[in-house]
Amino acid sequence: MQKNNKNKNETIFTSQIIDGTIITGGHFMLTNEGTANLNLGTINSFDQAVCNFKAGKDKKIKVSLGILINNMGSVCDTKKKVCVLNPEDLKGKFTLPEEYLEILKKYGVKENEVTIYWEKSLRNKGKKELHKKIEDKESYLELKEGAYWFINPADGRRITLSRPNINDKYGIAACPLIMAAFAYQMQKDGFNSSLNFYSVDLDNEENIPNYFAIEKGRVVAETFYKNLNIMNVYILKDKTITSFDLGKV
Repeated sequence: MQKNNKNKNETIFTSQIIDGTIITGGHFMLTNEGTANLNLGTINSFDQAVCNFKAGKDKKIKVSLGILINNMGSVCDTKKKVCVLNPEDLKGKFTLPEEYLEILKKYGVKENEVTIYWEKSLRNKGKKELHKKIEDKESYLELKEGAYWFINPADGRRITLSRPNINDKYGIAACPLIMAAFAYQMQKDGFNSSLNFYSVDLDNEENIPNYFAIEKGRVVAETFYKNLNIMNVYILKDKTITSFDLGKV
């Protein structure tokens, strides 16, 4: 994996930027007031994504730009309540935060070049995909105490796909399943490769309390779906961690 440092704030992941790649960053949740829960980390992760997208475009590589927004009504691994908004209700109304628009302007990128992915839709898609895998009797699935688990064929590691719910025999979609659905939706949109930037430092715990759930989602997705390549980049104040650092081969 090549990384070319333009300056201390911008890292270009050249080996990951190939035709058919979507680059995402800037993930945030919508608050009860419907506003974006931003901080320096989320803003920086969006900047990194746009910077890499622009680098790909400048090299005439067929790349796209995206963002994942949490409108689910809860945050993974916490009981914190956030805004529940229907993506259909936002069509034609939602605009990216001003801070993000300024970043787009800095790199000469238009807002309509950004594809928005909504977590609520991905949660539902994840449940549907789990149903299909159960019907297909996939050997890497395990039902235990009302919840479904993914058993990694490579190392036997167990990853939660759903949590028990007395009103739903399949359980409630867990974060790794939602993140796998995110990758699947990007693949359906024509992107077999994704480069995703996440701010995971302490100041962004409200948006991402546990980034290991994101990485587990990558493991699930790359087993569920063929020809899928996901590279996650986790940004902390003093270092950057990638999927390769966490065991991706």
